[in-house]
Amino acid sequence: MSEKQCAGAVLGLANQIRRKFNMITDKNATQTHILYFLFHDGACRKIYQKDIEEALNIKSASLSVQLKKMEKSNMIARRKVSGDDRLKEVCPAPAGIALKEQINDEINLLEDILTEGICKKDLDTFYDVVRKMSENISSNEKNYVHRGGGKQ
Repeated sequence: MSEKQCAGAVLGLANQIRRKFNMITDKNATQTHILYFLFHDGACRKIYQKDIEEALNIKSASLSVQLKKMEKSNMIARRKVSGDDRLKEVCPAPAGIALKEQINDEINLLEDILTEGICKKDLDTFYDVVRKMSENISSNEKNYVHRGGGKQ
């Protein structure tokens, strides 16, 4: 097939990134990104599961599984919020905090590898295109009709 396909290019790049990340670190990539998010966004505000779902584009059920594993290994703690028994704040716990420097170094190394030789203007364009593609997918999910008929 000679036509370029955005989805194929993005999926291929995602696979390359995942392989490189696995070479750089021995940790679960999703858990690493959750901790990285908590270290950076959690320093400024309280973080809840919904915040992580939205920021990292992870489905609720998948995130719940990861958070349970992380809680069990003392990487995160979930604290009840007064006034709402269903809502829990997600915070780094001792085992997760101990990984903060290492995770920052690993994420920064991966970012340096990915963006080497790419100017700021091109990166800004890349981020704009990725954001727009994500918006397209999100808005289309609500209206998608499977070819076999009926909404998915």
